[in-house]
Amino acid sequence: MSYWHPVTRIDPLSNVGTSKVFRELCEGPKNPKTIADSLEIKSPPVIEQLRRLQEINIVRLGEKIGRAQNYEIIWDNFLEVFFKRAFKQKSKLIPAYSDRNQIKSLLKNRYFVKLIKNYIYEVAGASNSISLLDAMEDFENALLHSAYYNRTKKYEDPELQDFFDKMRLWYKRAHKSMNWCEIVFQDLTYKIVDPRKHKDLKL
Repeated sequence: MSYWHPVTRIDPLSNVGTSKVFRELCEGPKNPKTIADSLEIKSPPVIEQLRRLQEINIVRLGEKIGRAQNYEIIWDNFLEVFFKRAFKQKSKLIPAYSDRNQIKSLLKNRYFVKLIKNYIYEVAGASNSISLLDAMEDFENALLHSAYYNRTKKYEDPELQDFFDKMRLWYKRAHKSMNWCEIVFQDLTYKIVDPRKHKDLKL
């Protein structure tokens, strides 16, 4: 699903003001006045930024309380957009990430979701010049410089283990420290371990 609105000329994700409004919604559903008061600005610009976020389908109308209309983030949609912008290794896309089941499992992983929510919240609040687009496009570079995924770890929680393994694979690919044989082997391992989700094995 494409998030891009055909009549939008400027990517809303690149607008710092829009990013600040989005960050406010990371804390939970809010109405324009509450957001405006928090940012110490007038409500009309906030309403315009919310409209832009609605146009690219990452924000929607939430619950209306009295006369106040709340807005909320559509996290599933935003995470899809985030992943597409954050993953830059297009020339040799990791098969595990080109497989929709693998992408979906990462985007549904509560540890990955928690990481991205907090990452966006902290980065967008750290500077008046950083946009959502900056945060997305710098994510892989940040991962590249993280030593945390440079070693194997074992966790009792299978969802945490899955999160770590996929992030480590992404880390290694960003470092170009995996050769093509290793990448194919990793992909085949996923398919053989969970054959119900992978029916494209030829042999």
